[in-house]
Amino acid sequence: MYARVAVYRIKSGTAEDIARKADAEGGMLRIFRAHVGFDSYELVGAGDTVISISRWQSEEQADAATQAARSWVAEHLGASVQLQANHVGELLLSSVTPDAVGL
Repeated sequence: MYARVAVYRIKSGTAEDIARKADAEGGMLRIFRAHVGFDSYELVGAGDTVISISRWQSEEQADAATQAARSWVAEHLGASVQLQANHVGELLLSSVTPDAVGL
């Protein structure tokens, strides 16, 4: 299992605005779900930062997600966020409880 972690600085709007766009029809979540190897996607709001975390079956799939995200963000959030960091790596430890699904 691999994870892609991207850190964005919010230039305008709020983390909640960005999350609504990511969850909307045609949003990042729908795009990731259409990709082979997709496992999960989370957005974390941290002040003027949004952290995107997605999990993938392979490193190649996580890298492909980076390309998909880059295109979608440029088209839909280009004026709202600026990419600060992007990392893809092997998931070494994870704990998801059944109650946490669907937060």
